[in-house]
Amino acid sequence: MSAFSVIYFTHLNRQTTSGLEILLTERDELDIEWRNLLLEQNSLAEHSTIESKASKLLQMKRPNINSEVIIQL
Repeated sequence: MSAFSVIYFTHLNRQTTSGLEILLTERDELDIEWRNLLLEQNSLAEHSTIESKASKLLQMKRPNINSEVIIQL
C-alpha cells in the first residue's frame, strides 16, 4: 500500500508540474503579446501617425491662414 501511494503521488506531482509548465509558457506568451500591443498603441498614438491617417483616410488638411477664424471671448 505504501509503495502504491508513493507511485500515485509521484504521478500526481508530475502531472501538476506539467500543468504548471504549460501555464507558465502561456503566461509568457501573453506577456509578449501585451508588450507588442503596448508598442502598437504607442505608435498609433503618435502625432505623425494620426496626422497621416487624417490626411489619407479622411482627406483632411491643415487650414491656411486665410481660412482661419479666431474667436475672442
